[in-house]
Amino acid sequence: MQPAIEIKRCALSALPKEASSETWNPVSHLSVLQMLDTAIANAGFKATSETILVSKAGNRLFATLDLNIKVGETERLIVGVRNSHDKSFSMGLYYGTRSRVSKCVSFAVDAVTRRRHTPNADTVYADEIDAAVHQLKSFAEDQSIQFSAMKNRFFSVCEPEAIIVHAAEASAIPWRYVPKILSEWRRPSHRKHRGQSQYHLFQSFIQVFDDRFKRSPIEVASELVRLHNFFRHCDVKVNFTRENQKNQ
Repeated sequence: MQPAIEIKRCALSALPKEASSETWNPVSHLSVLQMLDTAIANAGFKATSETILVSKAGNRLFATLDLNIKVGETERLIVGVRNSHDKSFSMGLYYGTRSRVSKCVSFAVDAVTRRRHTPNADTVYADEIDAAVHQLKSFAEDQSIQFSAMKNRFFSVCEPEAIIVHAAEASAIPWRYVPKILSEWRRPSHRKHRGQSQYHLFQSFIQVFDDRFKRSPIEVASELVRLHNFFRHCDVKVNFTRENQKNQ
């Protein structure tokens, strides 16, 4: 999906959609968003803003909806949804957060995957989206706890640089991101993201990812999920490294 184009929801109905067949029943981008709207309302939440990105041909979509749910003191809950009419990928739903400082998005969970446009796709999509959205409150609570722990976990000299390199070695980030993340860590774009905690390091990663998100949202959303998985175990890696250094 390169490059992506931002459009308004009212323009979605004009986008082309492939004809259905016995095994293929593409669900329109607008229908998928309306299913998500219904699920959000049924769960008692409210979308405060949305960003809709589509491919140049209009057959691929990635939309981000900001919700009225705070995650700790510095983030807000978001939901991302992808859809395609050209069989390039399945419909998918993501949980994540948006920093209220940098406005960068960070997707942590790929909640609904591998849902192809089968003949009964409309019903399947609606049910799975509804079930996933009802897990958002629990996700927000878990993320709040994780961010709080990250803000209270501080690094010694050179540990952040080592973690950035290790993230590339673990395929959590592309190697080409390493110089940019190192630069962002040493000279943060936002004053409130200056510090020596794991949270501040995480924001350095997110800032670099955000530069590509509007151009390639589907690819970057998947990369962000991998990054979150890496940081969930980052404290274990750091502690293990410290123990090794003590024993040498």
